[in-house]
Amino acid sequence: MLKTLQKLLPLYIGAALGPLGGFGVVTLLPVLAQDWSVDFGTASLAITFYMAPFIIIQIFSGAIAQLFDTRKVLFFGFGTYALVLVSMVLITSLPYSFMTYFILFLILGTGAATAWTSLNTMAVQISSSMRKPVTSVYNATKFTGYGLARLFSR
Repeated sequence: MLKTLQKLLPLYIGAALGPLGGFGVVTLLPVLAQDWSVDFGTASLAITFYMAPFIIIQIFSGAIAQLFDTRKVLFFGFGTYALVLVSMVLITSLPYSFMTYFILFLILGTGAATAWTSLNTMAVQISSSMRKPVTSVYNATKFTGYGLARLFSR
């Protein structure tokens, strides 16, 4: 049991990083609109830029994971996701460009889509007998990240 938990811990930590995921962006829209000095409707385009590649890649992500190995695809997805998040922090010191953020959300959605299916697949592979508890804890962790996103955004 402890060995299984050790294997699943990175998955749960990854789930908690979801505040800039599709649902998490919704909780951050008021903050983004204020920081970007745009109206709420314009800031909500960040969701579209995130979800468009996510939806398209999600269709093929299972096949991609089988073709290139689930762990490699997961690493690519999380690596892309992390690189974009770091980039979003670093570009705050550069001259402001609203379109730059949208492009970063586009890449963020690509990374999230490749990681999400791999995370769920690996959780079941690690412990198929614990599929329901693993999925429940994963989702609880993910939505805790969403709920805390607004709190930590300031």
